[in-house]
This record gives sequence, C-alpha cells and structure tokens, in this order.
Amino acid sequence: MNKVKKYLSLFLVVNISLVQVSHAFNNNDIIDVIKRSQVIPANKQVQVKISNKEVVLSMYYSSKALDQDCKIDAVLLARAIMQKYPNEVSLVRIFFYDNIKTDEYRMVVVRSGDIQSFGKGKLDEKLLFSVIDVIKGRIAHSSTAPTLITNINMLVPGIRLEERQALLASILACRKRGGNINIAMNQFIKLEDAAKANNEYLVDKYLNSTKREVDILTYQTQNKINNENNEAPIPSDASYNELAQVYSLITQVNDHGDKVDSQLMSTYNQLHQLAKSSSNAAQVAQGSKLLVNLLMSRYKYLKSY
Repeated sequence: MNKVKKYLSLFLVVNISLVQVSHAFNNNDIIDVIKRSQVIPANKQVQVKISNKEVVLSMYYSSKALDQDCKIDAVLLARAIMQKYPNEVSLVRIFFYDNIKTDEYRMVVVRSGDIQSFGKGKLDEKLLFSVIDVIKGRIAHSSTAPTLITNINMLVPGIRLEERQALLASILACRKRGGNINIAMNQFIKLEDAAKANNEYLVDKYLNSTKREVDILTYQTQNKINNENNEAPIPSDASYNELAQVYSLITQVNDHGDKVDSQLMSTYNQLHQLAKSSSNAAQVAQGSKLLVNLLMSRYKYLKSY
C-alpha cells in the first residue's frame, strides 16, 4: 500500500474542487495537462481521443505493473484532467497496453462523480479503488488464413490511410506476378484491425512490420521470376531481409522518376550476387545496411522502416 499512500498524498495536496471556469480544449491541451501532472514520465507517448465529455487515453504500460498501479495512475490522470476541465470532461477512459504483448490491454474508467466523492470525503481510499474496475481485453485479429482484400476502397478510413493503400497495392501487384502473399497479407490484416480500433500505437507498429514483409514479398516475387528464367535464387536467411530493403529503396527512386547512382547500383548488383550463397550472409547484411544509409542520404525523399 506504500505506492497507494504516496499517490493519494499527491492527490490530496492539490485542491480537487472541480469548480473552475470552463475552457475549450484539444488533444494537445490534454497532453499538456498529463505532463504537468507528473503522474507518468513526461516522455511517455500518450494517444488522446476526445468525444463529447469523454477523454480516452492510450499508452504502453509495464507488463509487470499490478492492476492497482493502473487504478492509481488512472485516478490521478483523470483527476488532473477533470480539475482543469471540470465542465467539459465527465469521464476518462484509459487503455494501458502491455509493453510486451502489445495487443493486450487493461482498461480503467474514472468518472467525475468518483473524483468528487473522494475529494469531499464521501469515499475512503479503499472504497474508491473498489468501485473502479480494471477490464482486461485484447485487440481482435483475424484468423491465420488471410482474408483477401482486393481493393483499396475496402480499407477502413482513418490513421495512415494513404500508406495502407500503397502497401495493399504493392501486395496485390505481387499477387498478379505470382507471388505468395500469405505472410504479407496476414500482417496487413493486423494493420487493418489496429486501424479499425483507432489505435495509433498498433497502427505504427504493424505499418512498419507490414512494410518489411512487403519489401521481402516484392523481392521474393522478383526472385521467383528470376529463378523461372534460370537465374540462381537468393537464399532465405538474415541477409535476405536487408537486401530486400535495399531493393525497396531502389524501387522508390525509380518510381520517383530518378535514376540510382551507377556506383550504388553496381554495389547492389554485387551484393545480389553474393547473396546467392548463404556463406556470404554476414557480408551481405553489412553491405546492405551501408547501402541503405547511402541511398537514404542521397535521396532525401526515401522512406524506410
């Protein structure tokens, strides 16, 4: 109970009377209140969503934290927000996402009535935490058999829509060329599930992992075509992923209407040949990382992961 007493003492130091002048506010205002509250580290990323009189917060939280820790931080954060905006906010809902199993979360809901009752002495600390529940859940993902999304118009609107559309277009292009899209499509489905849940953290996470899978898929598809033309295939090892990223950047340069510097292209071709033997994996991986840095430095518009 030491942490409980520590935080509740912080709670009681501040006058928690909720009679204040109303203010218009936005997501950045809420972030500012959270930072000033010093309840959580100032550098912790928090996603904010405002709907009517409800504020929804999402953040990563230690998997080792107790449910009681979630309750304490939720109460303190809600108190800070409601003290600042007493007439505008009546409920704060907080999703504490597990920092290891990132699709699992603990949700805590704090109502203004809880805060007011405690501040007026109508609820003691034990009763306050007994009326606040921790609800555990998980972001639902589709089954392992990928649902084939065949049109960019099938995507949910919202977070990173244009980037998701571009990734889907690349996946479908590989499918037309005979590529096996199962792994990339499975990853893309997770990305769409996160977009449906409006979870920016998971969208960013699955966006990066989907980009990697699409790069590999694109490279594999081209490699398959080369193999059908009696060219030696590239082994699937650690160097494969690194070389696939180089291939992706070169493709971006070409799509941009530029031409890759001849020396850089020559280096890529040499790495491509070396990669045909798994014994060169370490050399290929190191050379690919260097080439990625050179390409990113030369062509500032390139996007990597």
